[in-house]
Amino acid sequence: MLTIGALPVTGFCIGSQAILGFGWGAPDFARVLKAAKLMLSMTVALSVAYSAAVVIFARPLVRLFSDSENVTKVAVSTCIVFHLFFGLFVIQSVVTTMLQSFGRARLSAVVSLARQGYLFVPAVLFPLMWGFNGLLA
Repeated sequence: MLTIGALPVTGFCIGSQAILGFGWGAPDFARVLKAAKLMLSMTVALSVAYSAAVVIFARPLVRLFSDSENVTKVAVSTCIVFHLFFGLFVIQSVVTTMLQSFGRARLSAVVSLARQGYLFVPAVLFPLMWGFNGLLA
């Protein structure tokens, strides 16, 4: 379910990359600013709406995949926690796209690797402090 929300965000970022890159290379910074504001506002609005829908309808959505009450209980809390942090994925996607468009590949890689790389290492300690909810976070 997380991927269903991530696909439109990723598509919107990739689609705006050409406009950002052209504006940056031109140098038409008014166009860059306008495109960046539009990209950020659309992706944040999409993520808020999608996350709210998944959080509100978590139980019925999980029931589409399993009838087991134990699975449903764990999956509902997992969906809620994952989608509470979905906005961070959107911010990372927007920043990565903008940096790539501006020709800052190394900095873009640093931002892109944050979630699965160097920010992941301290997060491994969360389960030790907060148990299962720490693992989900």
